[in-house]
Amino acid sequence: MLLALQLFGVLLYPFMDESAIGRAALSSFAPWSSVLHAVFYFYTSFALLRFMVLDRFVTTDEPWATGATFTVVAWAFAYTFMAVQFIWPGSFTAAIAPRCPADVVRDALPVVHEPDERSWVMIEQVAGLMYVALVVSRTVGLTIARQRA
Repeated sequence: MLLALQLFGVLLYPFMDESAIGRAALSSFAPWSSVLHAVFYFYTSFALLRFMVLDRFVTTDEPWATGATFTVVAWAFAYTFMAVQFIWPGSFTAAIAPRCPADVVRDALPVVHEPDERSWVMIEQVAGLMYVALVVSRTVGLTIARQRA
Protein backbone atom coordinates (compact mmCIF):
# COMPACT_ATOMS: atom_id res chain seq x y z
CA MET A 1 0.00 0.00 0.00
CA LEU A 2 2.84 2.38 0.88
CA LEU A 3 4.61 1.66 -2.40
CA ALA A 4 1.40 2.23 -4.38
CA LEU A 5 0.82 5.58 -2.64
CA GLN A 6 4.41 6.63 -3.25
CA LEU A 7 4.27 5.78 -6.94
CA PHE A 8 0.89 7.49 -7.26
CA GLY A 9 2.33 10.61 -5.61
CA VAL A 10 5.35 10.58 -7.92
CA LEU A 11 3.10 10.36 -10.96
CA LEU A 12 0.84 13.19 -9.76
CA TYR A 13 3.60 15.50 -8.57
CA PRO A 14 4.36 17.21 -11.93
CA PHE A 15 0.70 18.09 -12.37
CA MET A 16 0.12 19.32 -8.82
CA ASP A 17 3.17 21.43 -8.06
CA GLU A 18 2.12 24.36 -10.25
CA SER A 19 -1.43 24.94 -8.97
CA ALA A 20 -2.72 26.11 -5.59
CA ILE A 21 -5.11 23.15 -5.41
CA GLY A 22 -2.29 20.76 -6.25
CA ARG A 23 0.01 22.22 -3.59
CA ALA A 24 -2.82 21.97 -1.04
CA ALA A 25 -3.41 18.33 -1.98
CA LEU A 26 0.31 17.57 -1.69
CA SER A 27 0.42 19.34 1.68
CA SER A 28 -2.42 17.17 2.99
CA PHE A 29 -0.70 14.04 1.63
CA ALA A 30 2.71 14.87 3.20
CA PRO A 31 1.80 14.32 6.90
CA TRP A 32 0.35 10.88 6.14
CA SER A 33 3.35 10.07 4.00
CA SER A 34 5.67 11.06 6.85
CA VAL A 35 3.84 8.88 9.36
CA LEU A 36 3.67 5.87 7.03
CA HIS A 37 7.34 6.22 6.10
CA ALA A 38 8.35 6.49 9.76
CA VAL A 39 6.33 3.36 10.65
CA PHE A 40 7.82 1.50 7.69
CA TYR A 41 11.41 2.46 8.55
CA PHE A 42 10.97 1.67 12.26
CA TYR A 43 9.52 -1.73 11.33
CA THR A 44 12.44 -2.36 8.97
CA SER A 45 14.85 -1.34 11.74
CA PHE A 46 13.18 -3.77 14.12
CA ALA A 47 13.39 -6.59 11.55
CA LEU A 48 17.08 -5.91 10.89
CA LEU A 49 17.86 -5.73 14.61
CA ARG A 50 16.01 -8.98 15.20
CA PHE A 51 17.99 -10.61 12.39
CA MET A 52 21.28 -9.49 13.92
CA VAL A 53 20.41 -10.39 17.51
CA LEU A 54 19.22 -13.89 16.63
CA ASP A 55 22.53 -14.70 14.90
CA ARG A 56 24.99 -16.42 17.19
CA PHE A 57 27.93 -16.02 14.81
CA VAL A 58 29.09 -12.97 12.91
CA THR A 59 29.26 -13.58 9.19
CA THR A 60 29.83 -11.19 6.31
CA ASP A 61 26.19 -10.10 6.34
CA GLU A 62 26.33 -8.61 9.87
CA PRO A 63 28.51 -5.59 9.03
CA TRP A 64 26.21 -4.80 6.09
CA ALA A 65 23.13 -5.22 8.28
CA THR A 66 24.72 -3.04 10.98
CA GLY A 67 25.30 -0.21 8.50
CA ALA A 68 21.92 -0.64 6.84
CA THR A 69 20.12 -0.60 10.18
CA PHE A 70 21.89 2.58 11.22
CA THR A 71 20.81 4.40 8.06
CA VAL A 72 17.27 2.99 8.25
CA VAL A 73 16.94 4.27 11.83
CA ALA A 74 18.18 7.68 10.66
CA TRP A 75 15.49 7.77 7.96
CA ALA A 76 12.85 6.65 10.47
CA PHE A 77 13.67 9.59 12.71
CA ALA A 78 13.88 11.98 9.74
CA TYR A 79 10.31 11.10 8.81
CA THR A 80 9.29 11.30 12.46
CA PHE A 81 10.71 14.82 12.57
CA MET A 82 8.73 15.67 9.43
CA ALA A 83 5.54 14.53 11.16
CA VAL A 84 6.47 16.55 14.26
CA GLN A 85 7.02 19.58 12.00
CA PHE A 86 3.46 19.21 10.68
CA ILE A 87 2.01 18.89 14.19
CA TRP A 88 4.11 21.70 15.70
CA PRO A 89 5.14 24.06 12.87
CA GLY A 90 8.46 25.75 13.48
CA SER A 91 9.82 22.84 15.49
CA PHE A 92 12.80 22.47 13.19
CA THR A 93 14.70 24.91 11.08
CA ALA A 94 16.65 24.23 7.93
CA ALA A 95 19.94 25.71 6.78
CA ILE A 96 18.24 26.40 3.45
CA ALA A 97 14.89 28.19 3.65
CA PRO A 98 12.37 25.34 3.34
CA ARG A 99 9.60 25.59 0.74
CA CYS A 100 7.52 23.15 2.75
CA PRO A 101 7.85 21.27 6.07
CA ALA A 102 9.20 18.22 4.24
CA ASP A 103 12.34 20.18 3.33
CA VAL A 104 13.58 19.95 6.92
CA VAL A 105 14.82 16.42 6.19
CA ARG A 106 17.75 17.88 4.29
CA ASP A 107 19.26 19.71 7.24
CA ALA A 108 17.04 19.67 10.31
CA LEU A 109 18.03 21.52 13.43
CA PRO A 110 15.79 21.31 16.51
CA VAL A 111 14.52 24.50 18.07
CA VAL A 112 15.68 23.57 21.55
CA HIS A 113 13.46 25.93 23.51
CA GLU A 114 10.34 23.91 22.63
CA PRO A 115 9.81 20.80 24.81
CA ASP A 116 7.79 18.85 22.23
CA GLU A 117 10.47 18.59 19.59
CA ARG A 118 13.27 18.46 22.17
CA SER A 119 11.78 15.22 23.51
CA TRP A 120 11.82 13.65 20.03
CA VAL A 121 15.44 14.67 19.54
CA MET A 122 16.31 13.19 22.94
CA ILE A 123 14.65 9.90 21.96
CA GLU A 124 16.71 9.84 18.77
CA GLN A 125 19.89 10.50 20.74
CA VAL A 126 19.18 7.72 23.22
CA ALA A 127 18.30 5.31 20.39
CA GLY A 128 21.56 6.15 18.62
CA LEU A 129 23.59 5.67 21.78
CA MET A 130 21.85 2.38 22.56
CA TYR A 131 22.42 1.23 18.98
CA VAL A 132 26.16 1.78 19.24
CA ALA A 133 26.35 0.37 22.76
CA LEU A 134 24.30 -2.75 22.09
CA VAL A 135 24.47 -3.69 18.41
CA VAL A 136 27.96 -2.58 17.49
CA SER A 137 29.53 -3.85 20.72
CA ARG A 138 27.72 -7.19 20.33
CA THR A 139 28.96 -7.54 16.75
CA VAL A 140 32.53 -6.72 17.82
CA GLY A 141 32.29 -9.12 20.77
CA LEU A 142 31.02 -11.99 18.62
CA THR A 143 33.77 -11.32 16.07
CA ILE A 144 36.47 -11.45 18.77
CA ALA A 145 34.92 -14.60 20.28
CA ARG A 146 34.97 -16.32 16.86
CA GLN A 147 38.61 -15.35 16.29
CA ARG A 148 39.63 -16.76 19.69
CA ALA A 149 37.79 -20.05 19.08
